[in-house]
Amino acid sequence: MPQTHKKAARAILTCRTGHHGGSLYKCNDCNKVLFSYHSCNHRACPQCGQLDALKWAHKVQTQLPPVNHAMVTFTAPQEMRPHFRRNQQALYSLFFKATSQALTEAAQEKLGVQIGMIGILHTWTRQLAYHPHIHYLVPMGGITTKGKWKRTKYDNHFLSVKLLSIKTRIILQQLVRKHHPKLYLQIPINIWYKNWNSDIQLVGKGATAVNYLARYVTQSAMSSKRIIASDQETVTISYTPSGTKEKKPLTLTGNEFLRRYLQHVLPNRFKRIRYYGWLSPAAKKRFEAIKKLLHWDPIHTDFEHPLAKPPLCPCCNGELHLETMWFGNKSPPRGIFHATALYD
Repeated sequence: MPQTHKKAARAILTCRTGHHGGSLYKCNDCNKVLFSYHSCNHRACPQCGQLDALKWAHKVQTQLPPVNHAMVTFTAPQEMRPHFRRNQQALYSLFFKATSQALTEAAQEKLGVQIGMIGILHTWTRQLAYHPHIHYLVPMGGITTKGKWKRTKYDNHFLSVKLLSIKTRIILQQLVRKHHPKLYLQIPINIWYKNWNSDIQLVGKGATAVNYLARYVTQSAMSSKRIIASDQETVTISYTPSGTKEKKPLTLTGNEFLRRYLQHVLPNRFKRIRYYGWLSPAAKKRFEAIKKLLHWDPIHTDFEHPLAKPPLCPCCNGELHLETMWFGNKSPPRGIFHATALYD
């Protein structure tokens, strides 16, 4: 069991317990004393990350230009997945590099524009099976070599999925052979001659796609709400089969549930989300030029969400005042022994 998986398991088990410390509050109206334990903030924890995901979605929606968008998805073939699982740090990074390069080259060759895009790695299915793929949110337009904005057609021929698949396969083969020659020898040669999967869906102005992708930015493979039942031997979760809206139960042994869940823990400090082209943080001048070409002035508003506001007293709905905070390596304040838990 990798150390990253052990670290994730320890974080999840101790999330919102005294292990991470907590905060002590006092109500200004009824003088009631309450406390809440801190979260673990591990990105594999199902209790953490919701606020960060909402903040990310709010920020990205203000950065996307007012044009139609496409969702481009690249999927690693089934025969390649065992190699991805055993070499995550290396192959995830090269997969990002190959797919982003394939998109950039195809757009330049077929459309004559330089595009911007946001890529997010996603490794699970609805049944928690290992299924590495990358979603790219791509504005349907870009900058020409003459510095003009060119809007691409909003139809199913935005780019050829066959061309993208072939380019991805060839570029990834070259990258693996160059940067990881030993790993390249372990991969069966026939994998590089099979059809690789890519898909393009039109998603309108992009807000819906951003909300969909936000679930994979900071959150884990599944939320604890999907756990229907558990006992000493099994765990039953709910899932919705693709193409349907009816939820179905799935019962797994305890060990199998843990295996499926923890296999989606990413390597330490691995960036799940990446920006390319004129949406890259390093392309500020090109982004400013695009705003002028589109006569577009993004409206930046402060992020507001109930989770971001100070908690209220559950007894009188009064405003709570933070008395003190303590951390896991320190003893809790004496007042906690007479306080009530703020959250169950």
